[in-house]
Amino acid sequence: MAAAAPAPALMDEIIEEILLRLPPSEPESLVRAALACKPWCRLISGARFRRRFREFHRTPPMLGFICNRLEDGSDYCGFVAHFVPTCSFRPPRPHADRRGWRAVDARHGRVLLYRNSALEPPAPGLVVWNPVTDERRQVFSMPRDLNEWNWNAAVLCAASDACDHLDCHDGPFLIALLDSSLDHMTLRVYSSEGMHSTS
Repeated sequence: MAAAAPAPALMDEIIEEILLRLPPSEPESLVRAALACKPWCRLISGARFRRRFREFHRTPPMLGFICNRLEDGSDYCGFVAHFVPTCSFRPPRPHADRRGWRAVDARHGRVLLYRNSALEPPAPGLVVWNPVTDERRQVFSMPRDLNEWNWNAAVLCAASDACDHLDCHDGPFLIALLDSSLDHMTLRVYSSEGMHSTS
């Protein structure tokens, strides 16, 4: 009896089309597929696949949300910016909480955090945080003339006007800071150019 011929390997394009249809709300399925074999890992980790995956699903899944908690303890009292998952995705535990920080705004995978000088010894300041990778970019120290309670800020994409926000989370951004008092309002805009990353 003759040995059966091996099944022909699926073409990369067909595999890619199948993998594109994995649900974005279950990111662990892409991880499992990447662990199946080296060619699939190269395919999934490539920029082309990531871009096509975002284009195919258009609306990114909500992996979670950030909430501010006030935490009291014997050695700590203050805000905690806490990542609350809404699906099976869970960032590594140290990444889930930012003690001493308060979330001010979040857009396109970035979270704008504020540290109050009353809670931490360094000067108060803003940081842009990626809760998935734990990358933090120091934005600036808060202006000295800022009213502590009458301000708000937002993190905005600074890519070109044609940006579809599918993969701009690592790109340039702007911080708009609005300070108000009884007799005037001040708007400051800061660019990510010249800011540095911290870990």
